[in-house]
Amino acid sequence: TIRISTVAILAILMMATLTTFALENIIDLGTLGGDASFAREINELGQAIGDSQTVTGEWHAFLWTAEGGMMDLGTLGGDRSSVVAINDLGQVVGNSDTALGHQHA
Repeated sequence: TIRISTVAILAILMMATLTTFALENIIDLGTLGGDASFAREINELGQAIGDSQTVTGEWHAFLWTAEGGMMDLGTLGGDRSSVVAINDLGQVVGNSDTALGHQHA
């Protein structure tokens, strides 16, 4: 029972340490003026991508960097864009609506 108790205590301490580590490394990326945003991916350079609501409620793709914060990647003339992936050169891939409502990569 001493062995089981020791293992349980070690497991609890490890979980507490991991939780503290995770909470200390959370960064609020903000929004593009709307109510919500979500990150999709982060590369080796620490650049994050995701989608965020704008002040008018549309969803736009964003790129976040520690130096520049959240940057709207815009659209191809339509109301919506979304990002899917980022590589370690900072190049992103995604899709957007055009002014005519067609979706393009």
